Amino acid sequence: MFRVIDKVRRFLVSGLLLLLLLPAAGQLIQVHSQLGSDSLMIGEQIEYTLRVEASKEVEFTLPSIEDTLSSTIEVIAPLSSDTIFEENRILIEHSYLITVFEPGSQIVPYQEVIYKKGALSDTARSMPLILHVYAPEIDTSQQIKPIKAPINTPVTFKEILPWAAIGLGGLLITGAVLCLLLRFLRRK
Repeated sequence: MFRVIDKVRRFLVSGLLLLLLLPAAGQLIQVHSQLGSDSLMIGEQIEYTLRVEASKEVEFTLPSIEDTLSSTIEVIAPLSSDTIFEENRILIEHSYLITVFEPGSQIVPYQEVIYKKGALSDTARSMPLILHVYAPEIDTSQQIKPIKAPINTPVTFKEILPWAAIGLGGLLITGAVLCLLLRFLRRK
């Protein structure tokens, strides 16, 4: 009998905890971060997205993401930025191209968004993410191979055209200057 009551109590407590973890619809602001993949090879590039959803009456400041997310995670370039206005909510989404050059599990740190509504001022954070970075496997039992020679590719007309246009333009300008100079000297 006590075992059944204990199990029911545990079930109710677990259910209440799960309800507390769900985001409430009336929250002032929500900050989420997301990776395009949870793993990559050294030097590969993936997308990192920061999404902020807030009530329209909330003023907030997004974090400045420039060249790094952490000491090991580099930001290559911003990919996109999008703002969506709904009835009384605003959704801002920024995407970045990131890469890592150290193997192992890397932690993508949380991002802080400072917000203010009236006299209330606080900070909302995204959850930190884990990114698994793998190094290529190297077979040391095999002999080291020489570096391959560059591939010899033919030059196309499309590659020559800008240089030919610059050269032809330079010749025309030089010819025009010489003609004007000769006319000026003949008049004297």
